[in-house]
Amino acid sequence: MNSFLVIGAGRMGSRLAEQLMLEGNEVMLLDRNEDKAQKLADVVTAVKIGDCTDMDTLREIGVNNFDYCIVCISKDFEASMMITAVLKELGAQKVVARASSNFHARLLKKIGADEVIFPEQEVADHLAVRYTRNRILDYFKLTEDYQIMEVEVPYSWVGKTVGELQVRSRYGINIIGIRSEKGFDPVIDVNDSFGEKQTLIVGGTEKQLRKIYGN
Repeated sequence: MNSFLVIGAGRMGSRLAEQLMLEGNEVMLLDRNEDKAQKLADVVTAVKIGDCTDMDTLREIGVNNFDYCIVCISKDFEASMMITAVLKELGAQKVVARASSNFHARLLKKIGADEVIFPEQEVADHLAVRYTRNRILDYFKLTEDYQIMEVEVPYSWVGKTVGELQVRSRYGINIIGIRSEKGFDPVIDVNDSFGEKQTLIVGGTEKQLRKIYGN
């Protein structure tokens, strides 16, 4: 269990606070808007009404006692910058800040944000890949190059086994699991054969993925 200070009770902050609580964490929600914050009073561990940019307010909360301080404000550029700077000055252990643009993200990093999240960009990038690359049904980027993807079974693989195709040595990708009408099977055997209606959960680079389709 970790302790979180979530700053900003907008759509992202509220959703994040709820999910963190569901995961068994302790969450304090801070916002200057009493109506917004009080809507989650029965959901989170504690609610604090106050000026998020005020150093005395943040000092009173004891931001250095939280494992994570997450700044969910993005529309008020000046406020998110000020909050991030004050959190670091008060000794916050880890500050995660939401950015609204690449420029905003760079500035947040420069003033001390330990991590910058860019939800709009991440969603846009995800949808662009998902809806333009026909064989990719879903994906999650682990690094700039390596991704976890759910893909269609290549036509040339149907009816053949994992052992026959020598998937890892020939293509360089790792099959993490096979999804079929029966559900998801994470245990892969060399004698397992591929079916036309199955999808594969694989790990690899985009270049390796193109290779299995002969691109």
